[in-house]
Amino acid sequence: MSIDQENEDMICFKSEESAISDSNITGAQPWLVLVVDDEEDIHSVTSLMMLDLYYNSRPVQLLHAYSASEALSLLKSNPEVALILLDVVMESEHAGLELVHHIRSDLCYRNVRIVLRTGHPGLAPERSVMLEYDIDDYRAKTELTSDRMFSTVISSLRTFDKIMAYVREREAREKADQAAAAQRAAMAALEKRKADERRVELDAIAQHLEYTLLPNILDAAEQARLLCASVPSEGPAAPTAHILTIGETWEKVCEALNELLETLRDY
Repeated sequence: MSIDQENEDMICFKSEESAISDSNITGAQPWLVLVVDDEEDIHSVTSLMMLDLYYNSRPVQLLHAYSASEALSLLKSNPEVALILLDVVMESEHAGLELVHHIRSDLCYRNVRIVLRTGHPGLAPERSVMLEYDIDDYRAKTELTSDRMFSTVISSLRTFDKIMAYVREREAREKADQAAAAQRAAMAALEKRKADERRVELDAIAQHLEYTLLPNILDAAEQARLLCASVPSEGPAAPTAHILTIGETWEKVCEALNELLETLRDY
């Protein structure tokens, strides 16, 4: 029996042979549903109700635990469990409720859906349990007919699927942000390296200017000054205006080079 093929959720029941064949072809990862109950009959009935159940082209696979401690062990080894059908009364009257606390607080499994099933509603009143515990649904075992079980499971899987889609989207955004930050850091490091290289080049220019070029220019300027001073200021041997201009020019060049040197030192 199958539901309308155009249904966007693609929920369907198939024969066992067809389901195995499809699973082998598509390699679809199953939805893991953990059944926690200390009664063997409950496990058997649940398995019959959910036989060959598919949601979004993925089969539903049941895991079985008969105590709270066994359920915790299975959850630790199967953190991808999507739904827990949890009995309240097992080792103790509130074993199921205590398990909810361990799942949410100790294991920090916030996404898994938890549906409480109880045969003793008086021990765990629905209103107080829904308010005090982080569960998604509360059902008396007597009301969980095949149709009701179907609706409960599909609704829970749909919610879980949407939550995980959001988680994947958020993780993708975080990775993109991290990649962008890494790229910005790499660009900043590159710019710093280039600036350091320019600084080294400028230091080399400044040292060459200070220790080689500038002393030579100053020496040449001093020689020009002495030459001008050694000849009479009047007569045919007097320095020409051209020679005097050269000397003044050398002095201005020295002043400009000194200013450039100071700028390089401050860079």
